Amino acid sequence: MLFTVEHPLGRPDCSPDFIAKQGLVDFAIAIEGAGFDAVAFTEHPAPSRKWLDSGGHRSVD
Repeated sequence: MLFTVEHPLGRPDCSPDFIAKQGLVDFAIAIEGAGFDAVAFTEHPAPSRKWLDSGGHRSVD
């Protein structure tokens, strides 16, 4: 069985340090060290107002 972690990219409570280059590197190293197999990023490049108003998050991808 393989396990994937989704990076919290774009969440309002996500620290800006988390999306900086070193933050991404540190995140990937940490999940690999914890035994996870992959990291995923959101695929919502242009979230709708409805999505944002219902608790959805912006993304930078």
